[in-house]
Amino acid sequence: MAWRNSSVEYGSVAKLFHWRLFVLIVSLLAVGIFMANQTFTPEIFTLYKWHKTIGVVALVLVVGRLIWRFMSPPPPLPTETPALEKWAAHGTHFLIYAAIVIIPVSGWLMSSAAPFPNLIIGDIQLPALIEQNEEASKFWSTVHYWAGRALIALLALHVSAALFHHFVRKDQILRRMLPGRLKGTP
Repeated sequence: MAWRNSSVEYGSVAKLFHWRLFVLIVSLLAVGIFMANQTFTPEIFTLYKWHKTIGVVALVLVVGRLIWRFMSPPPPLPTETPALEKWAAHGTHFLIYAAIVIIPVSGWLMSSAAPFPNLIIGDIQLPALIEQNEEASKFWSTVHYWAGRALIALLALHVSAALFHHFVRKDQILRRMLPGRLKGTP
């Protein structure tokens, strides 16, 4: 399999970024929802540190993914795809990328503005992006919350569209992002 994207499928680097980010992001969303409904205990504090640590890793991977996307553009949608569907696909991808940047950045800003150390695993303190300020912390907390909810909806739409293409349209849209090679491709 080629490293770079081709005109018919994603390359191994794009697939690696895609599936690693998918696992990290779904895990972060699930843990974030769980944490928000818990009483603050030492165990939950440790979970927050893990959440922040993995969030930083996800942010680094997202930046890497975006750089790679510019270096190796994705394969075009099939020519028979209606214009409205192309617009919806590109718009959804843009919003997913926006959310997966906004969520960790807003989390970092929220934690920076909060009146306690912004620690990750190993008790490493992340640098503060802004000064401590309760109102700013609440604002960024709200952004973090709603961007997370928006991402859940966008991911549901993205997965639904991929499954629609696979099971209803019976085209290559989903298969070109799955690990391995497309049948009949060089």
